[in-house]
Amino acid sequence: MVGDVLVVVSRSMRCVSYVWLALGPALCPYADAAWPLQPSAPTWDGRTNESIGIGGVQQQAAGRSATTGRNLLYIISDDLRSELGRVNLQPSFQKLVDKSMMFDRTFVQQAVCNPSRQSFLTARRPDKTGVWNMKANVRDLFPNAVSFPGAFKNAGFETCGVGKVFHHSEGSHHDWSCDDWYDPKKLGASKISDLPDNSYEDGMAMDRTLEKLSEFASKGKPFMWTVGLRKPHLAWFYPKRFLDMNKGEPAPEPLPPRNACNYSLYECTERVRDIPHHTPYSPLPAATQAKYRQQYRGAVTWVSYVVGNIVDHLEKVGLADSTMLIFHGDHGWNLGDHGMWCKQSNFETTTRAPLLFHVPWLPQTFGVRTNAMVEMIDVMPTALELMGLTETVHDRQEWDGVSFGGLLADPSKRVWKNATFSQYQRCGAPEEGFTFAITDPCEYVPTSEFRFIGHSIRTDESSSIGAWRYTVWVKWDPSKLRPQWDEVVGEELYSHDGDAEPDIDAGFERVNVASEPSALGKKAALRAALLAHAAE
Repeated sequence: MVGDVLVVVSRSMRCVSYVWLALGPALCPYADAAWPLQPSAPTWDGRTNESIGIGGVQQQAAGRSATTGRNLLYIISDDLRSELGRVNLQPSFQKLVDKSMMFDRTFVQQAVCNPSRQSFLTARRPDKTGVWNMKANVRDLFPNAVSFPGAFKNAGFETCGVGKVFHHSEGSHHDWSCDDWYDPKKLGASKISDLPDNSYEDGMAMDRTLEKLSEFASKGKPFMWTVGLRKPHLAWFYPKRFLDMNKGEPAPEPLPPRNACNYSLYECTERVRDIPHHTPYSPLPAATQAKYRQQYRGAVTWVSYVVGNIVDHLEKVGLADSTMLIFHGDHGWNLGDHGMWCKQSNFETTTRAPLLFHVPWLPQTFGVRTNAMVEMIDVMPTALELMGLTETVHDRQEWDGVSFGGLLADPSKRVWKNATFSQYQRCGAPEEGFTFAITDPCEYVPTSEFRFIGHSIRTDESSSIGAWRYTVWVKWDPSKLRPQWDEVVGEELYSHDGDAEPDIDAGFERVNVASEPSALGKKAALRAALLAHAAE
């Protein structure tokens, strides 16, 4: 670094470009922090998604087609946060974990249902899909986009499913080979009770899935069956026995971080029952916090029971050895963390979600847990790579996600991506000087009505700067529908040094050090890396 020039390596070629950032000498110790963000799509040395060093996996997948009889069972759980270790998981689900590779550091691109799903189901980031809230659809900009199920359909697989997948509108004719999609939304019981399992939405989805798996086993045609489970999303209604299997306790950190940026907070008023005037700065009573946390965990135990029954049925009908199973959440959730009871933020609690891959023909992955960072947009490219279908996707150059098949081929690898990216917008807040959190999460407004947006970069120990989360909040340009990067209204910087547990650790992201002089260099370097990524 010379003066205020930061060296940035382009992802599209082996070259070095110079970006004048006017950041001053404080950045010099961290001049390499705008590192090549590895791997990206296409990666910085020009490789494509077909050749990202995945070795044995690529060879095993070569030439595979729908005629080889391998299948995909894909299960999405709504609002599932990364704390499975604090939940009473059912034995059949634990059996699945023991035969899977669990990715403990998987990050979504936006912590709300529709944008996240439209993103990982097309391997594109929200700024590319143009889907930032509940009103838009990826096909508004990409009418012929090949989706995750669409790629399997085009390859000759039978593709269908049940429940909530794309969001409330279940895709299009591009995605599914069936015309009898079944969604039990609002058909189930509306209380925690001792009613039969199939009195609840996810119980109905389970029964439908068991029927279809039996049918697939008898027909012998390759399939991709997708299950969209609605729990642990509110409302927490499910069979009572799962509530009784769990305990709740008050949130360990029920207030916003010290030096919090108010743009990062959301009041969630309509999400919190019993308390009419709740804000992040006025925590719920301890007993209420414990009750809600127990109810949420009971919903996760219910999900583990549903998934476990499906796994058992795969074995019963003889499909276990030929069916890859992917299970993950669409984003996390705040269980009183930072004073919030909702998603709609850029904190670790909401941008991180569990992910597991069960690949019967890769036994080296069984029972492995990894801290290597991946993003949810990488799931689709990885699954297609494992099934040998990557090259059948005509628009794969539009992907922002990349296959992490290299981690599955060699689970001993501890490093993959060194940075992940998330974002969330805000509406209804004044520009400065406001006291309370945002009350409008922008879910059902035109994008022209956004006022601010926060972009977040999360690094790990393999980056030259270490493990941090940096979030910058800027004004939104309502005419060009993009961030105004030079109009900064707030910044957050949190250390994740030593954050190595598989479950969310509430002790992190508790002190925003963005304003501390000692953090100036780190903050500037992370901002430079985030902006370099945004400009790609």
